[in-house]
Amino acid sequence: MKFAEKPFPEMGNAINSGQADAGWIIWAAITLLGALGYVVNSLFVPAERRILRWHRQAARS
Repeated sequence: MKFAEKPFPEMGNAINSGQADAGWIIWAAITLLGALGYVVNSLFVPAERRILRWHRQAARS
């Protein structure tokens, strides 16, 4: 396999082998994915409110 096919090959190896010293990779990935999720959500919420404005107004009636 080429490196491009596996973006984080060391993370899977660390999880499978249970390496204690590779725990920072797992926590870094969890933190990064959490921050990415927060940013994506904060971008989509205003767009959703703007696009679905008619839906909230109809629900109030």
